[in-house]
Amino acid sequence: MANYLLQLKYDLLWEERFNELLKYRDLYGTVDVPNRYKFPEYPLWERRLGCWVNTQRMYHRKGILADWRYNKLVSVDFDFEPLDTKFEAHFSDFLKFKEKYGHVLVPRNCLEYEGLATWVSRVRCRPLKEEFKKRLNKEGFVWNSISENWQNMFRELVEFKRIHGHCTISKRRKEYIKLASWVYRMRDLKRTGNFVLLQDYKIKLLDSIGFNWEAPKKIWDKNFNNLMEFYTKYGHCNVTLNDKEFWGLGTWVYAMRKNKSKLSKEKIERLDSIGFDWKIDKSDKYYHSVARII
Repeated sequence: MANYLLQLKYDLLWEERFNELLKYRDLYGTVDVPNRYKFPEYPLWERRLGCWVNTQRMYHRKGILADWRYNKLVSVDFDFEPLDTKFEAHFSDFLKFKEKYGHVLVPRNCLEYEGLATWVSRVRCRPLKEEFKKRLNKEGFVWNSISENWQNMFRELVEFKRIHGHCTISKRRKEYIKLASWVYRMRDLKRTGNFVLLQDYKIKLLDSIGFNWEAPKKIWDKNFNNLMEFYTKYGHCNVTLNDKEFWGLGTWVYAMRKNKSKLSKEKIERLDSIGFDWKIDKSDKYYHSVARII
């Protein structure tokens, strides 16, 4: 009898808290109650309700939450795994951000996706399910904290590539002097093996956008050698933009034609020596999207 009365007391207390949960839903439009126990500015019932909510989740995970209590909570859309729900919501925004901007470095002041920047920071320093880690790793998530300056320069490079189609920046382009210097520095760090300043995850980020680690002159020579190979095989230099065998060479050829006036005498002579065709169709919309590759 004593046990029955004690259980009845607990059940009545549970019902009281559940009614407070309904009251909270009417006030705030949700049953996801934050833990406000240490914040005296909130009413006592709200502060203790947050603790009660967390207890229901703990009991559910341990498998000791009575069925009738579970059913009542489910009837009001109670979320037993709010961290999982929040992960899915923010992960979805993370994928949208990556798709739109071409990288995974969410800036601190990202307002487009509410809470995403804060979520990224928390994910880096808090325990996470192995399943979630695998999903983030698959998308190239960066677990290390990167300086804001490096992130900003990387984003500028991504934007440059979006506009121009490549990551080769000449220091002669005044509007990109700072970015060009940064790009040269990244190449120099890689060449000298300075992996203290250029860590592996930074290399992977740059690789993910097709960063070319070779200096511009070597890139030009490499493309010219590919053009020589094309000429030897086909007897002309008219590489199409969608040539799969010599992928990317058509873009370079187009850029050479467009920027002939910017090329050195030596480069023009080398191209002339294999019968390079300098004619270009300026009505082609692609003409306006290919930037200088000198």
